[in-house]
Amino acid sequence: MRKTGFQEIPLKELIKAEWNYKQDDTELLAKLIKNIERNGQIENIIVREIKDNVFEVVNGNHRYDALQYLGVKKVVCYNLGDIPLEDAKRVAVETNETKFATDEIKLANLIVDLKGTFDFTDLAETMPFSEEWLTNVDNLLEFDWEGSEDELPEVDRGGDNEANKDTADSDKVVVVCDNHEEALAICDKLKGEGYECFVPERKKDETA
Repeated sequence: MRKTGFQEIPLKELIKAEWNYKQDDTELLAKLIKNIERNGQIENIIVREIKDNVFEVVNGNHRYDALQYLGVKKVVCYNLGDIPLEDAKRVAVETNETKFATDEIKLANLIVDLKGTFDFTDLAETMPFSEEWLTNVDNLLEFDWEGSEDELPEVDRGGDNEANKDTADSDKVVVVCDNHEEALAICDKLKGEGYECFVPERKKDETA
């Protein structure tokens, strides 16, 4: 048995967990592959030791797929050692699901900051956002959210992938449109289908 902790392990000694509950998503996997191609393996894979030279992936099954596709021979892992299956499942949930909420306006500002350096097509290849959302993110910042009495909803980031499922389950979303008139038209359509919808007022200095 190997020591526990961080270490490099040959990819061929890793096996995916049959009990992994994270859904497969070909679009996100393609983005993850591009991400690792650009940045290398930044996040480690958490494993547990099944027997000599056999390690089950506890967290990182999709990183395993991406690394295998890229032909990586050794990967950085955190070895939990010979722990029971129940403990491994607990670690999987703890490390996968302990997440902090995103400030969507700050995120939008960060994306806008990247405009001068990166092409949005390039960003869309490695980020869990659609190119359309990245292109139209400026519209989020044009609204006077602080002056609005409505609670700031979460953002629909576009694309049909796992990264957007949390937003899809939310009670509220922001639909980013090309212009104010389009936003009003979409809002009217949603209201006609029984949804609550609003379009923030334009800023006073915004021209028609």
